[in-house]
Amino acid sequence: MRRNVVYVQVCRNINRIKVCMETGQTVILLNLENLYESLYDALNQVTVSLVVSLLIICSRWLVR
Repeated sequence: MRRNVVYVQVCRNINRIKVCMETGQTVILLNLENLYESLYDALNQVTVSLVVSLLIICSRWLVR
């Protein structure tokens, strides 16, 4: 039961952080060690997709 409560808290906190990032608000993470791994993975995925998109745009521009 405790595991489920922690999981729900992590999901809620990640959603709150996501909303702040989407609206350009500053986020300060304190005492949220249980989120760090999830956020690291999520931010890495965003970074990789941004880099891939940039490479695609640049390659299309260079081909012209």
